[in-house]
Amino acid sequence: MKNVIDMRPISLLTKLASLKKSELIDSDEEVDYNREVVVGVLPDDLKRLYTLWQMVERQAEECEDKLGEDCNNREHCQACEITKKAGLLREIFLYSVQDQYPKELWGPPECPSIGIRKGFLVIRPAKKKEVPVAILVVVAKAEPFSKN
Repeated sequence: MKNVIDMRPISLLTKLASLKKSELIDSDEEVDYNREVVVGVLPDDLKRLYTLWQMVERQAEECEDKLGEDCNNREHCQACEITKKAGLLREIFLYSVQDQYPKELWGPPECPSIGIRKGFLVIRPAKKKEVPVAILVVVAKAEPFSKN
């Protein structure tokens, strides 16, 4: 495995604090403006937290790919540890994003799902009433369904 990260909590915090701008990992996904609404851009501290989560997540995936389903060895236990810590970092990250944009991302009536897109853009799914006007025009011009 390349770029193995020390998974001790204190080491993760040290890694988080030491991440440089050149090490940040951005999403490759573009915003789908027909289905998603941009809420904002991640601030630098959340860019670092997102990057750390992605690094640990990738390490967990590499471990799982390498080990498969063999639950009876020490390496598998380490893979489980890394996977759980990746999940914990994900939860901390998502709650932090919700706290950054509480009006848009904390209910009511429900908390929407959150995504990160290229350029560290924070998105949520578009609500039905937020469907782009171009789509509404196409629907309005469509032929009605025949009853045959």
